[in-house]
Amino acid sequence: MPPILHTLKSVKNGFEKYYSLNGRYPTALEIDRCEYLPSSRQIQRNWGGLKKFRELIGLEISDYSSGINRHTIGLVSNNNARNTEIAVRNILINIYGEVFVHEEKKYGKLRNRIDFFIYASNNFGVEVFNTSNRDTFMRNMYIKMPKYVDFEYPLYYVVTGGNVTQEEIDKSINNFKSSYLRDNHYCMNIDHFNKHINSLPKPLIMKDKYSHIY
Repeated sequence: MPPILHTLKSVKNGFEKYYSLNGRYPTALEIDRCEYLPSSRQIQRNWGGLKKFRELIGLEISDYSSGINRHTIGLVSNNNARNTEIAVRNILINIYGEVFVHEEKKYGKLRNRIDFFIYASNNFGVEVFNTSNRDTFMRNMYIKMPKYVDFEYPLYYVVTGGNVTQEEIDKSINNFKSSYLRDNHYCMNIDHFNKHINSLPKPLIMKDKYSHIY
């Protein structure tokens, strides 16, 4: 079968089609996953890159990686990440009590931190990260797993945001298993984590009462 020949006009039409379906123009990752668009590498080869191509077809935002657009995306991402951390923090405190849930806990030689370290009948850690899609999830895991390979306690990577299913997570994790993911480290989306909570280690019991800090 002969290769599909993409012209500036046909790719521009593809961009407009994507916009009509999604309310925005595609990023590089989304271009590579779109069946009616050429790969981002082809666009690089034919028109000098995505920034140049966006300029050629007259898009107002030609560079999705810099300036005010990057700043805005960063603010949204950071806000989402913080909100999801707070949600997981509240879940943990409701079960284990504020005294036993340590945020940004240093461990090992004090060079690494974990989002939450929980003192319980069997101590464990929780690392939360927000992701928008499966590709972003995989990139995050590639970065995080080597960082925590020496974390000896059970560790739960909790994936929030986006629509990454537990099935997609399990399939991706199987590819990592032999290298960086320890046998007592687990990865699950927030919904699965909520269901898994009852099987987590039991809370410790305090002799004296204490007051929450709000």
